[in-house]
Amino acid sequence: MRFKPLSDDDIERYLQSGESFDKAGAYAAQGEGAQLIASIEGDRETVIGLPVRRLLEEFPEIWVNSSAKNSLIKQRKMV
Repeated sequence: MRFKPLSDDDIERYLQSGESFDKAGAYAAQGEGAQLIASIEGDRETVIGLPVRRLLEEFPEIWVNSSAKNSLIKQRKMV
């Protein structure tokens, strides 16, 4: 992930939002922090956190909730 050039004011505004305080790395690429990011190289889901979809595809035996599995399958068919 590459951040945009940020001024002290940009950083202060983001800190004032409070979003950074419970995040690893002190930013949320999926939240307000997205405006701080210039680019993401690689799989966005992996950069943000655990790639759950890929994990479940690679290890289907870990499915616990069949309704969640069916929901994910339906989402994949729509894409």
